[in-house]
Amino acid sequence: MAVLCAMFMTREIEASLALRKHIAINVTDKVITWELPVSKADPKALGCKRSWGCSCWDAKHVREGCPYHTALAHIAILQEWFGDDGEGDEAQPLFPGADGLAVSSDVMLAVIEELARMTGENILTHDGRRKYGKHSWRSTGAVFMTSIGIEIFKVQLMWRWACAVVTHYTRLAP
Repeated sequence: MAVLCAMFMTREIEASLALRKHIAINVTDKVITWELPVSKADPKALGCKRSWGCSCWDAKHVREGCPYHTALAHIAILQEWFGDDGEGDEAQPLFPGADGLAVSSDVMLAVIEELARMTGENILTHDGRRKYGKHSWRSTGAVFMTSIGIEIFKVQLMWRWACAVVTHYTRLAP
């Protein structure tokens, strides 16, 4: 979930509302495509599609964090735990709770905070405010993208930002 949400720079509500039908996996070309919202006013993903190809060095060495292989593994786990996403069932969540149902945006934020705790991060600032928020996946993805050399403007275009907040997110990148 963390790899996919960061690489596709989703908001927590977009991740909580994402459905399995929003993901298309092309095994021939090794590409994952996710139907994503165009804006905050489109959280149910009625707007655009973004794709990532396999980022592994070669077929023998699957790289941790490869969006394509992460998606393959995630969908396989969902199928094992909850069954196949048949064409008749349009409402199977992409990131369900243990019961197989969609989680709320508050639960998604709790997952972000738990991941931070698990990696030794404080979840509160020195003055007691929450350090992580609803755009944590977006800022993580933006910092990663710019740290590997993708220009800020391209990040802004690829990931549906209409304002300059991307410069705030990428301030940590070289």
